Amino acid sequence: MRFHVYYYLVQLAGRTGQVALVFRDVETFRAQLFPSSTSASSSSSSSGQQPSLEQQQKLLRLLHGVLLSAKRSEQASEVMVMLLGTYTTENASQAREEAQR
Repeated sequence: MRFHVYYYLVQLAGRTGQVALVFRDVETFRAQLFPSSTSASSSSSSSGQQPSLEQQQKLLRLLHGVLLSAKRSEQASEVMVMLLGTYTTENASQAREEAQR
């Protein structure tokens, strides 16, 4: 559920030019949406499951585009690095396509 809400908030923020209201920095973003990746001792949280890999990629792609359109290219680059990190050797060709976009 958290993924869906945040995804639509980012989409709306992009349309209205208010990305600063929903995105502060990569570290905060990662801690809010992917808590198990920021804490090694994390057990199953009460906030639900983590987004699937496809959902993570979809959100990171959207956030990258919104940050670019908001002229926040340094943060957009950090998000792109996160996105590229979600790919494996099996789907490396998709990662290459992402990097070229």
